[in-house]
Order: sequence, then C-alpha cells, then structure tokens
Amino acid sequence: MSAFLDSSVLVAALAPDESKHAACLALLLQGGNCIYSHALL
Repeated sequence: MSAFLDSSVLVAALAPDESKHAACLALLLQGGNCIYSHALL
C-alpha cells in the first residue's frame, strides 16, 4: 500500500525540533510513499 504525503510531512520528518517530528518520521520510514508537493506563486 502506498500513501500520499504532503510536503509538510517531509519537512517535519527532517526537522527534529518540529512538534510532530517523531510521527512524521515514522510515516516516512514506512516506505512506499509518494510525496505531494505544491508551490505558492
């Protein structure tokens, strides 16, 4: 099964001072993820 992750989950997984770091890192380490990325113009 794959999961689509918002780019904010990726950022939180990489930033240890984020309040949701552990949960986001666990999601990322499960593997099989697709990252949803968007940009504001």
